[in-house]
Amino acid sequence: MAYKDRKSRKLFEDTWKDRGYEKGETQQFWLSLLTNVLGYEHNDTVLFEHHTTTGGFIDVWIRQVILDARAQFPDKSLAILYDPDKMPTDLKVAHEANDKAVMDAYGFAHDMSEPEIVAEFMKMYQRLVSGD
Repeated sequence: MAYKDRKSRKLFEDTWKDRGYEKGETQQFWLSLLTNVLGYEHNDTVLFEHHTTTGGFIDVWIRQVILDARAQFPDKSLAILYDPDKMPTDLKVAHEANDKAVMDAYGFAHDMSEPEIVAEFMKMYQRLVSGD
């Protein structure tokens, strides 16, 4: 996904400014944002109210975004694609969006460190296998 021009972003902002009924227009809002601002053209991969294994749900889930972003660079190795200094912007954005969705799904704070996240997952796993 790549940001569209400033005019498209302004039009989106003007269209949605002061709109009232959030629950009734959530899907339209997200599809408009993805298409008109971010240039995402694969709306068939967008899921709404995606249920998680913990009983919660993710408002918007975009399937295949990371794989689609990687597919744009068939000549690049994973080592190059995941080099922090060389990672393509679209791939980085896809991973950031996925990370945020996972953090939200598990109720984790967005500023948690990787060791804190791993520790929380280990606690969840221990509860699962111990039957608590």
